[in-house]
Amino acid sequence: MPNDPNPPRIESLSVRNYRALREITLDQLTPLTVLLGPNGSGKSTVFDVVAFLYACFSDGLRETCRWDRSGPCLRMHLK
Repeated sequence: MPNDPNPPRIESLSVRNYRALREITLDQLTPLTVLLGPNGSGKSTVFDVVAFLYACFSDGLRETCRWDRSGPCLRMHLK
């Protein structure tokens, strides 16, 4: 994938009940998206979510994710 001229791109991201994020949806994400907000609002948590989802794809879902229905809900849409 490093040499792919059109690598996958996240178009939207939805997160519910993960650290500082209770419920958030980021739509129409572009290759350069800027997150602005006060300290403690969850900006870094968004990057943690993306890193977690990347690990799910690269290391495998079973290695990365614990199956807990009461845990956080993460969704992303790739193009």
